[in-house]
Amino acid sequence: MRIRFQLQAAIVVSVLVSLGTVWVVAATDRAEDAASRTQAQAQRMAHEVTGLLVVTQEYARHAEPRAAEQWQARMQAIQAALAEEHSSVADGPAFQELKAVADALPPLFDTLQAGSAQADAFSERRKEMVLDRLLTNTQAMSDYAYQWHQDAVQERLEASSRLRLAALGGPLLMLLVMICSGLVVRMRVLQPLQALERATQAVASGDLATRLNNSTNDELGNLARHFDRMTTSLTSRGEQLRQSEAQLRAVTDNVPVLITYVDRDQVYRFANAHHRVVFGVEPERLLGRTLRQFWADDRAAYAQMRPQAEAALRGESTVFESVRGTPRGPRHFQSVYLPDLDERGQVRGFFAMTTDITERMQVAAAQAISEERVRNILRHAPDAFVSLDIHGRITRWNRQAEATFGWREAEVLGRPMHELLIPQRHRAAHLAGFDRFRETGDGPVVNQRIEITALHRDGHEIPIELSVGAVREPEGHVANAFLRDISGRVAERHQPQAQDRQRDPPGEG
Repeated sequence: MRIRFQLQAAIVVSVLVSLGTVWVVAATDRAEDAASRTQAQAQRMAHEVTGLLVVTQEYARHAEPRAAEQWQARMQAIQAALAEEHSSVADGPAFQELKAVADALPPLFDTLQAGSAQADAFSERRKEMVLDRLLTNTQAMSDYAYQWHQDAVQERLEASSRLRLAALGGPLLMLLVMICSGLVVRMRVLQPLQALERATQAVASGDLATRLNNSTNDELGNLARHFDRMTTSLTSRGEQLRQSEAQLRAVTDNVPVLITYVDRDQVYRFANAHHRVVFGVEPERLLGRTLRQFWADDRAAYAQMRPQAEAALRGESTVFESVRGTPRGPRHFQSVYLPDLDERGQVRGFFAMTTDITERMQVAAAQAISEERVRNILRHAPDAFVSLDIHGRITRWNRQAEATFGWREAEVLGRPMHELLIPQRHRAAHLAGFDRFRETGDGPVVNQRIEITALHRDGHEIPIELSVGAVREPEGHVANAFLRDISGRVAERHQPQAQDRQRDPPGEG
């Protein structure tokens, strides 16, 4: 049964017992008051009946009119008192007999008065008989009045007894209801709550195996079963969390990147196994130590990290490079500090991911040297060099190109080559061929030496020897072209023909 139903029933019973007790006490009190009034009325009635008996005897001796008036007055008072009585005692036999006798006395007294006016022997004899009946009935009235008084006393005693019983029984019944309610609360509420409190403390201390195993079909039983399901779920989630942590640890330990977590006090809380590879330090040695403590022997590295850590703890993401000492000597590192924010946006710490970029920097330096060497070669090459992107725009232009075509490097970079070097009559063919070249990297001029004409800045055409190389890039092919001015060679080639024309002028022969 539900606890709330039991408690509600206890409350309803308590209210009903209280109301019943109040009603019984009030009714009993009214009954006792009525019995007291009836007792007093019976006492007055007995007094009136005694006075009536005395007045009757006095009238019988003297037959005075004053005595008759007193008798009538007392009789009217008695009848009025009897007519006003409506208590439960009025239904008793004593009261009914008293009332019947009281109703029979006035006719007898009237007969007695009528007989007193006659003086013959028969009237005297009849008067004596009426007087005997009148005195007997009056004495009976006294006896009935006494019995009425006794009935009223008995009723009053019974009312007092009921009042005492209600005054004692009501509180005792209320006490019984309270004891039952207390037992229900203790057994159905307090004990399960104590068990729930102990189980909660055990869970709070890390014991997720705690179970209540409460099978009662009430609110706390349902709560206990929900608690058991919660601890079961927490156990499952805890196991999943441990597996996730193990997987995360396995992933971070096998990533060739230094990964750490630093809290608001700049204390290391996590470090992956790559620290052992790079610095020869077990990750556990970092945990619980501050940045200053761990890098105490490398103050230069700490000086580089400190402002970046402070910026991350202010909520700023930072990327920086630093040089740190390792067992293999100084190494170059690139670090990324990412703030860790809680649900309110407050910084709890930051994640640090550091990559060894020493080899990358060495490769970049070697590449820079190589590129500078290539630039120097191209800059001083005897042929003009032009490099085009996939759209045919000029990206490189060496000194010999400036000397050959009259355009300075700053004037041509980013401009389409066909607008500067290709004669107008060849541009359509050049653009169509370049589109095919961009897609395939092939064409009639690729990896070939051909002679064509190109435009000079001043507009005249220059005979050139062209050689084009293709380089594949993600979006298409780009072109690197060497161009040589062959004006002298062309002139030498045409010089014998001119001499022949001079020796054989037209019209001769």
